[in-house]
Amino acid sequence: MSQRPAMAAVALLLLCSAAAERASLELRHGDGQHSASLELDADPCPADPKAVRALQALGLRGSGSVCQWKGVNCRDCQVLGVKISSPKLKGSIEELKYFSGLKVLNLKGQVNGDVGALQNLTELTELSLEGSQVYGDVAHLRSLRQLRYVKLTDSRVYGNLQVFQGMEGLRELLLGLTRVRGHLQALAGCRNMTLLVLRRLQGVTGTMKSCENMTQLKILFLSGTQVEGELQAVGELRRLFLSETKVHGNLSALRATRGFSALETLDLAGTGVFGDLVALKNHFNLVRAYLSDTLVSGDFAVLHKGKQKNVCRLQELTLKGTNVFGDLKDLPGYAQLVRLDLQGTSVTGRLSSALKGCCQKLGQLVLSDSRVTLLPTPEELAVLRQASNLELFSRRAAAGCRAGYRLPEGYSTDRSATLLPALVTLEVSRSPLLGPVEHLLLPLAGSPNVARLVASGCGLFGTLPNLQALDSVTVDDRMYARWVSFISKSLQLLDLSENQITRVEGVPAHTLVSLASNGALSIHPGLLAKALEERVEVKLQGTALLNQSEVLQMVGRGELNMTEDFRMTDINRGFTCHGLDSVLLQVSPELFLPQALCGCSPGWYGSGKDCRRCPAGTYNKHFNRSFCKPCPGEQKSPVGAASVRMCLCSIGEIYDQNAWNGTNTSKRDYACGCPDAQALHAGACVGCPELHLDCIGFGGLAVNAPATAGWARLAAGVQTFRCLAPEERCVPENDGCAAGYGGPLCVTCADGYRSTQRGLCKPCADFGRWTAPSATSASVVVGILAAAAVASFVVWRRRRATLDGSAASSAEAAPSARDAALALLVVEGPLLLQLCQLWVVVAALAGSRHLQETKEEEAADRSFAAAFPEQPYMKWLQLSAIGLQDALSLECTYGASARSAAAVAAPLIPLALLALCGAVELFARSSGISLALKALTLFFIGGASGCARLLSCQDTDGGGEPLGGHAFRTAFPHLKCSDPSWVDGLGWLCAIAYGGLIPICLLALMMKQHVALQSSRKVTAFVSEYDDKLLVRVHEFRAAVGTEKEPSRVEENLLAAAIAHATVLLRGKVRMQPEDGGMSLELLGVSKGEVLSASSQLKDMLEIKTSADAQRCSAITRMLMERSLLDGARESDRMLAGARNLLSKYVWCQDVWVEIVLRLAAVALVSVVSREDGLAFSVGICVGVGAMVGALQPYVQRQVNDLQCCCFLCLGVASLGFGFELIWLARAALLLPFLLLCSQIWHPDCPEEVALRLFKALQPKLPLQGQALEVAVEPLTL
Repeated sequence: MSQRPAMAAVALLLLCSAAAERASLELRHGDGQHSASLELDADPCPADPKAVRALQALGLRGSGSVCQWKGVNCRDCQVLGVKISSPKLKGSIEELKYFSGLKVLNLKGQVNGDVGALQNLTELTELSLEGSQVYGDVAHLRSLRQLRYVKLTDSRVYGNLQVFQGMEGLRELLLGLTRVRGHLQALAGCRNMTLLVLRRLQGVTGTMKSCENMTQLKILFLSGTQVEGELQAVGELRRLFLSETKVHGNLSALRATRGFSALETLDLAGTGVFGDLVALKNHFNLVRAYLSDTLVSGDFAVLHKGKQKNVCRLQELTLKGTNVFGDLKDLPGYAQLVRLDLQGTSVTGRLSSALKGCCQKLGQLVLSDSRVTLLPTPEELAVLRQASNLELFSRRAAAGCRAGYRLPEGYSTDRSATLLPALVTLEVSRSPLLGPVEHLLLPLAGSPNVARLVASGCGLFGTLPNLQALDSVTVDDRMYARWVSFISKSLQLLDLSENQITRVEGVPAHTLVSLASNGALSIHPGLLAKALEERVEVKLQGTALLNQSEVLQMVGRGELNMTEDFRMTDINRGFTCHGLDSVLLQVSPELFLPQALCGCSPGWYGSGKDCRRCPAGTYNKHFNRSFCKPCPGEQKSPVGAASVRMCLCSIGEIYDQNAWNGTNTSKRDYACGCPDAQALHAGACVGCPELHLDCIGFGGLAVNAPATAGWARLAAGVQTFRCLAPEERCVPENDGCAAGYGGPLCVTCADGYRSTQRGLCKPCADFGRWTAPSATSASVVVGILAAAAVASFVVWRRRRATLDGSAASSAEAAPSARDAALALLVVEGPLLLQLCQLWVVVAALAGSRHLQETKEEEAADRSFAAAFPEQPYMKWLQLSAIGLQDALSLECTYGASARSAAAVAAPLIPLALLALCGAVELFARSSGISLALKALTLFFIGGASGCARLLSCQDTDGGGEPLGGHAFRTAFPHLKCSDPSWVDGLGWLCAIAYGGLIPICLLALMMKQHVALQSSRKVTAFVSEYDDKLLVRVHEFRAAVGTEKEPSRVEENLLAAAIAHATVLLRGKVRMQPEDGGMSLELLGVSKGEVLSASSQLKDMLEIKTSADAQRCSAITRMLMERSLLDGARESDRMLAGARNLLSKYVWCQDVWVEIVLRLAAVALVSVVSREDGLAFSVGICVGVGAMVGALQPYVQRQVNDLQCCCFLCLGVASLGFGFELIWLARAALLLPFLLLCSQIWHPDCPEEVALRLFKALQPKLPLQGQALEVAVEPLTL
């Protein structure tokens, strides 16, 4: 028997050892509470570096395995729970993704990180990160389907409630003070929900009906959301918070559900709920009811009536702003009440003995804006002043008092015999108390806890008693001479403002007492000094002090000091007051102590606040002066003048001459004159800034004042005009122009200076100086270069004639691709030169959008102009005398005469060259006309620009204002536009030449070719297809009978038509054979299959592309016939012979009208760029010409058409770039045509050029007489 207990003991030890070797984690969930317990293995888990790093990221520290760290729960060495609450907890949760088996995460501290890091913790059941800095979209929690408890209150998460839809196991969801949104219906499926907190989520909507399936719900907190709809019962709620929502309905909805008998807290403040309080009568467990600012009505006592004593458990009841009524005598029924708010209700009642000993816990009673009269009746007051309220001592304590012993500090009476013994705050502001103030205070004198008593605007009057020394107080039928009340020791705030209290006998120590706006008040002698000594804060704003002598003595002793600055000013009564430099005593100085704190303002006289205005003719500039001084001399002043400067002068105002003259004397010498920044003009003072005059000091004359910087006069007087940019050319000193500038508005450069393209005048030393010999040498060099150019041209002409002859004699001599590229460059070079010349013209649009510029805009314009250093050199490409004068800096050698000569020579030199070409024509037939047309290409734009400059007038100033009769000529600034001059005659002659004679000559050329080449327009070509060949026929319309018949050119016309169709429709080696009254075209060097394919292609082209290709074939046919006619007319018509190169540029010679349009467009551009609306016109002209060329395609070579169209469109874009000051756009527009030319060089040939070469080679072989010809139809490429 003795061995059995020993064996049992051994077995028990073995079982305990086995249990100790196993670790288990138990997670127990109760109703809203969770706990985690952990039993560790006997053998410690190995240290996992990743787990350590994950927890160290949260700021945790430990040694060994993390399973041994505080707050970490494990099972089988796997972390299942982390539950830590510490203010030192800081770090990121993002490393916790390592713990894939984590079930519980409860962190309280300053942790952060993206909640998305937890999306793979699919085993998580509890997530609590309240008050953290965690952020991210709650949508990441969608995968955590095991969640039961989610607490993210006061974090930075956001997202939609839709994430939690379908989580039927979810029991607690706390998302208050986050940025989550959504509809409550998303949570309708969470049937096991017991706690739902969505406080202050403005994005949450829905109705309470969405929660009706949550039968286990205990706490619902939706305050501050957008929830709406009818009030209804939900589950077995204990706490319901719906304040500041859109919920409405009747309180009876709560009574209808039996489950609401457990309701403890009800918050419906600020909702649309209505109904009678009787609906809450049977809620016996109700502890807190917040119904402020609702439509609830009824007797506030109904919640305790009919219940047994102490059954009513209400502790807080707020009915502010409702329609509740009742009487204070019903207060005893609320034995547990701590706070009662009846502000703005219809509750009535008075303090009475019935309230003695009741409401032992009532600490806050708010009766403001109600109907309570509160003050007891005389009968009740007598009872309250006896044992009922002032039953302060037991009989034994009273006997000790009679024996001369003092009661110990802090002695309290029996709470059952004290009026509202727990009362801390009483607010009755704006309620109709209408009685002596002592009737309010004396009944409460025995209440030991009253700290705040607010009775503002209640109609109280009389004397404020000294609560620290009540006289003749009866206690237990015994009289005491003086007694210190309990309320005087507990009171911290006593607000009696806006009443009619007339006297103050005492104030409790260490209290804030407000007696503001109480009319005239008398203070007991010595009380104010004692109150300040006891640190009592007294507010007397709006209250007058009757007995001021004591306060004056305090000011004299330095106990009260005035502020250095003024604290109030009454402009209507003319006085200003200092304040009191005291944080404890706040007063209205004009009422409290006016004689000491206040004085008359400048312009008034008197003392204190008894002030009168200074009469007319006098002034007072001092504070608190009892008299006013008369104005000096005969000057007058208005009533209430506050300074001698208000003494009026007939002109200007008074000023001290000695002060402005710098005289060192204390004597003042006042005189009348225009003030600073004004000057005398036409018998009145005018503002100098408005006239742009620089007036300094008093008494100045406008005609003598210099113009301000950037402005200048054009004649004697006061009128000024804004200078042209840059404005630094005009300065107030010297003659109004800065160094190096001169002329009207300082537009010209003085001797020794030269102008730049940016409108500046720079010293010639900065550029180098051209002497007369050097200028002569340069002229000689230019002449030699010109002679060399002419000689080169003659040689080129003769060489070309030789080549033409050799080409005619040998059809085998075919040009190379390089020759075609060079020929293309020769044709397109003048187009690019024209682009550069017109680009300089439209550059004048820079800054044209700003007519009235600010200084910042002018600076921007100058910066924009400075960003184009290439513009001066581009201007040289206009090949005008002005560009030559600028390039050689002749202005530095010959001064203004160089500018004048260049202005005159600019339009005349091109005309002189044309006249010289006319002389050449007399000796070299057709050569003069050819040279004249080439000269127009080079010099027309420069000459037209010079002509426009010769005629232009500067009729507005730099701000766009008209100059009127002061307008001057741009090229000759010393000449006014209104004065007749030889410049007008010369300019108009040039304008007639450029705008009339030259276009008329071109028009005559157009008419000449129209007559000479009309036979080419009488031939029509037809094409048909047979036997894999094209058969081309022509039909010539003969002249009518009786007219002179032109010689037939059928064979040439047929050859031209055949070549035209071959170059457009065929590629490769082609046989041309006269056949059946026409000419057949056959493609050689292809197999039968290829022939069928080619035939099919020909048929497709003839059927589908008939319109486009037929027009092109017809155009080439006519072009070849016109070239043949031009060659035939070379000997008979000198005009056509001289213009052959010009006419040959165009597909049809009649398109030479395009040349006229281009000349007129150049003249128009030159004319409009200086106009106010020049930008719009310039863009319109450029885009119009470019669109015309692009649509008509008048030139022989398609590359030339494309380049000419591109040039004018880019000029339009450049105009926008200059007008809107976009540097990159203007430069890109100039560069783009050059890039286009570079791309065209690789393909310099086109069908028209191929046709011209073939026609030139085959024409000498006519007539063919049935002979077949084989030609290669292939464009040349590099």
